[in-house]
Order: sequence, then structure tokens, then C-alpha cells
Amino acid sequence: MSAPVVISILLIVTALSYVTSLENGFHYDDFHSIVRNPHIRTLENIPSFFIDPARFSVNPESAMYRPVLLTSYAVNFAFGELRPVGYHFVNVGLHVINIFLVHRLLLMLSVAPLVALVAAGLFALHPVHSEAVNYISSRSELLVAFCILCTCCAHMRFISSGLKSGE
Repeated sequence: MSAPVVISILLIVTALSYVTSLENGFHYDDFHSIVRNPHIRTLENIPSFFIDPARFSVNPESAMYRPVLLTSYAVNFAFGELRPVGYHFVNVGLHVINIFLVHRLLLMLSVAPLVALVAAGLFALHPVHSEAVNYISSRSELLVAFCILCTCCAHMRFISSGLKSGE
């Protein structure tokens, strides 16, 4: 099966599964970390996200060091202010990227293409991901998965290159 066909199948499956999440609004932690958080309202604050955990929320007791997450919120705000559809769109997009990374990693591990497609499809549709995709404040889980999958793919690429560490 060609790469464009695989990508199309995974995109359609994911889009059909999560398209309704684009209609959702903000809820729970979204209010203190996004809606009422003045720090994400300008991209000029991005450097401070990397040194001040208090920028995470308007609630002092909710301070967390999550600079990449806050940066993603600030970029979201820059493009769509507080329209939730943009935040949900980014979450769905991150999930789609992670699905492709799962598929790519499986192929790098020499899994049969059809098996890799089915496994990536199961990853796409598994209910364990629904919170991370549907709940904006759970974007951190999508970002962590992205980083881990990229690291695994990079490691597999390094191994297949035949180079040794330090070369």
C-alpha cells in the first residue's frame, strides 16, 4: 500500500472520529490555564514560560513548569484568540501527527505494512486518547507522545545508519 493511501486512510479515520470535538468549548482546567490566563495573550511572553512556572495559570496553587504547552497556547491565541475551535483543531492535528509517527516507527521496526496500518488505526481510535484530544488542557499528553515518538524514530534512524555513538 502506497504512503499517500496509508496517510489518507489514517486521516479519514481520525477525522471521522474526532470531528465533533471541534464543536466543544472550554471546560475545567481550560479556564484557569487558557481563558483567564493573561500570560498566553502575547507571543512576547514565550521566553518567560521557560523560567517562571507561575505563568501556567491564574491560580498560584496551579503553577507548573510546562513551557512548550504554554507556547502552544500562546500561538493558538495569536491565531484565534479564545475561539475554542482552534485549540481543538491543534489537539486533533497533534493526534494525527502522532498516528503517522506510530505508523512510521512500526515500519522502521520492520513490521509488515498492513500490520503497521492496522496498529496505527487502533492507536488512532483507541478510547484512551479521547481525553487528550477532546480536552484542551490535556494537550500536554499529546505533546509528550509526540516527543517520545520522534525520539524513538530518531533512535531507529541512528541504529539503521550503522554509526556508533560518538561518531
